[in-house]
Amino acid sequence: MMLYEQNTLSLHSHNFLELVYVLEGSAWHLTDKQKTRVQKGNFFIIDYCSRHGYEKTGLRPMKIMNCLFLPELIDKTLKHCNRLGEVMNNYQLRYHYRPTNKNPADLMFYDENGKIGRLIEEMYAEFEQKQAGYIEILRCKLIEILITMMRNMQSDSEAEDGSIEGHMVSFVLENYMNPVRLGQLAKETNYSLPYLSRIFRERFGMTFEQFLQKTRVEQSCRLLANSDKKVTEIAGCVGYTDQKSFTAVFKKIMGMTPRDYRKKYR
Repeated sequence: MMLYEQNTLSLHSHNFLELVYVLEGSAWHLTDKQKTRVQKGNFFIIDYCSRHGYEKTGLRPMKIMNCLFLPELIDKTLKHCNRLGEVMNNYQLRYHYRPTNKNPADLMFYDENGKIGRLIEEMYAEFEQKQAGYIEILRCKLIEILITMMRNMQSDSEAEDGSIEGHMVSFVLENYMNPVRLGQLAKETNYSLPYLSRIFRERFGMTFEQFLQKTRVEQSCRLLANSDKKVTEIAGCVGYTDQKSFTAVFKKIMGMTPRDYRKKYR
């Protein structure tokens, strides 16, 4: 966490994510893609290796608060993640399921009710005092900010409440640990099986079975990195009755066995 005045800063990049909150003043925020005027109440995140800088708009410098963080602060399984989009899709945050062309790192947000500003101030106080457990408090407040950003990304036209896409994803997340078939969802929603299959391919770029396998592997990654459960137990927890099948699917998606994954990320 850093608090400082920002005047002009040439384009640069860094190997971490950077949350920026504008406390006072204004400036032009520069990236390779665009030039945006930022002012008090604006907040945004700079992606991994993305170039950005600032250009002053007046005599007074802009005052900002920065939170520099690595993805593994959110979850151990994100240790080698290098995109904000991947962080947003982590099981800890997964909120915005509807496919979108929006990259959260390209968006500028405005703190209408001051909630983000208060969270930022609380994070700064925790960082300065460094009392027992302050890292976990920083992590929780950062997650709250990220989820708030995701809510802001979701316009009325994209609202997933009642949408078939949102229902399909919720169905998988609620049932991935059980024997699941797309036919069950077809009966539940009164849509035909071919229609749901087509929607899955069009909206998610994969079949229902591939999405189910991906979800199961993601959940198993969480358990491998954050629990002492045996691999056979974890396979059962995510819907596999046969450890060999689980290992084969895991290796196909992750490029390594569950045991190798645990050694790497524990």
